Amino acid sequence: SAQDFGRFRQESWQWDALHSGRLTTSKVATCLGFYEGEAAETLFVPPSLRGTSKVQRAWHDLQEPSVDPNFLDEEFDEAAALHGLAEHDALLEEGRKRTWAAPAGYFASRYLGGRRARCRQSSRSADVGRTRMQWGNLQEATSLLTVLNAFKDGFQLEEAGLCALEALKETYHLEKRLTGAEDLTSNITHAIDLWEALSLPLPTLGASPDGILRPKIDPMERVTSGATGKVNKLKGVIAVELKNHAPYRYRRRQGDLEVSDRGPADSVATWHIPQLMFEMLCLGPTCKHAILVSQSATQGANIFLVRRNDVYIARMLRCLSRFYVNHVLAHEQPKPGFAPDLYAGLGYDDLLRETQIETRKASLLMHVRQEDIQRAPGTLEDLFCT
Repeated sequence: SAQDFGRFRQESWQWDALHSGRLTTSKVATCLGFYEGEAAETLFVPPSLRGTSKVQRAWHDLQEPSVDPNFLDEEFDEAAALHGLAEHDALLEEGRKRTWAAPAGYFASRYLGGRRARCRQSSRSADVGRTRMQWGNLQEATSLLTVLNAFKDGFQLEEAGLCALEALKETYHLEKRLTGAEDLTSNITHAIDLWEALSLPLPTLGASPDGILRPKIDPMERVTSGATGKVNKLKGVIAVELKNHAPYRYRRRQGDLEVSDRGPADSVATWHIPQLMFEMLCLGPTCKHAILVSQSATQGANIFLVRRNDVYIARMLRCLSRFYVNHVLAHEQPKPGFAPDLYAGLGYDDLLRETQIETRKASLLMHVRQEDIQRAPGTLEDLFCT
């Protein structure tokens, strides 16, 4: 069922198949027109991110047919899968024993040994976008460790696959049938009721956060932040989004990159708000918060808290529905500056204004000092090798 989709990792063929024709977080801000024209100006989107190519790629991807919900039953042998998962879990446990030891101070666990190999050569690539993407991918595990250590007292950190909205819909109907409740009180059910009441035509929807924090105690109880020791009013599961900032700057005259670490971001970017809201939508009834981790190479990390806003989510869904009908189903590629005319009558200006408001409402939950960023012993001196 759709509730099993999150079990497949990004490198699997199932991951690719499940994303076919699906509107996911990477496409939301694009389909809302945030990277073009007046919207980009209003939201202070940097020139390097602007352009029409993103929405045209998103439109092209959405033209692909979605997979049959039962395709796993046809293509995936459950017994073999369970055997494979058990074998995989055993290998993970063996690796964990060789890599980790008991907790030490601030960290949830400590490394055993150092790096397996040292960097022998460096690269002079001037492809800024590719270099930043590679840096982000390589540093993702370190950022997850930052989250794990900062929230170790009250939460457990889980790996996240595809969180499909159809799985949430199934869960909602199950809860409603079992409880007999006509109006559940969680904000997410309000968003789904609105979606169904308006009969919005939408593609399949989903989100793949970088991780999920789940409380170790009752999911509706308050928990304590491990990094600061203060009680934060965090309830339910929390979506985790990581942004690792590459410490490189392009030197136009020399035609190469130089090390220039500006540190972590001091606020949440406007174009990240739709992504975070969409992740909270797809994580279910108890997901009322998302954290965005902005981690630098040498100056620590900032962890920001973004609160769920179902009114904002509903407005996004209305706009995305119109994009789906007018462009995807109509097989009409969006032209530059498509958003203001397409979303006329849907409160598009209000959406842009609310995006700015949500950015200002996002709060700095904690700053993690550089010495509290857990890296393998001997890593720091080789941090800038590729």
